[in-house]
Amino acid sequence: MSSADRWIVHFDDEVPGDVDLRGLLGGKGAGLLEMTRDGFAVPPGFTITVPCCQRYLEQGRRWPTELDAQLRDAMPRLEAATGRRFGDPDQRLLVSVRSGSAVSMPGMMDTILDCGTSDDPWAELSDAIRAVFDSFSSDRARAYRRRHGLRDLAGTAVSVQSMFPSELSGVLFSVDPGGGDDEHMVIESAPGLGEAVGGGGGGGPPGGGGGGPRGRRWDLEPVGRSRPGDRAARPAPRAALRAPGRRRVGRRR
Repeated sequence: MSSADRWIVHFDDEVPGDVDLRGLLGGKGAGLLEMTRDGFAVPPGFTITVPCCQRYLEQGRRWPTELDAQLRDAMPRLEAATGRRFGDPDQRLLVSVRSGSAVSMPGMMDTILDCGTSDDPWAELSDAIRAVFDSFSSDRARAYRRRHGLRDLAGTAVSVQSMFPSELSGVLFSVDPGGGDDEHMVIESAPGLGEAVGGGGGGGPPGGGGGGPRGRRWDLEPVGRSRPGDRAARPAPRAALRAPGRRRVGRRR
């Protein structure tokens, strides 16, 4: 199989250094691969490439012929990594199916969680992937791209990732979105799988000192400093991540 026909890249795959990761895997897929490579505890998964979506759209919303076989090869690898099986009622593997173009389009495309609960899980997974591909061409996504001048985007990648049981979910900003403070990282978090954060209710509007309906702002002491050559800054202590809200988790150096 030529590299041009390779539609799936696992998070732990080796990718040549001269590859444009965002152009191939979208921003989300590129980030998941890079975090996995850097040793973070990322739930395993794989990304269906942006060129695959482009081919799907060019062919009148028909899958590339190789995609189904590659998908059926990819899922057993994910099963082995998680110790669960797709469609097995006793040790069921559930996955998220998420969009991710080369340029962030927050909230404009579809996300499907807990995929794999039905009796015919392959049809469920295929429908979820199609829904994400199709959402790139939705009226909402087209209007967003026009407004922001994003004329060169060819499609969206699709990241398929094992679900992780979570009592608390959120988004980490490397720069405070409220005022541009690059001395701290900020986490917007809320209980559950992130619906409140995605809907704007996690920790109140950025920059606001109060809290949204499901969170509060937390200001924490710095948790560590990175040094030149460090692969990653030290994570926040577990106790600091228990309460929902908006929090500053560390000073950057």
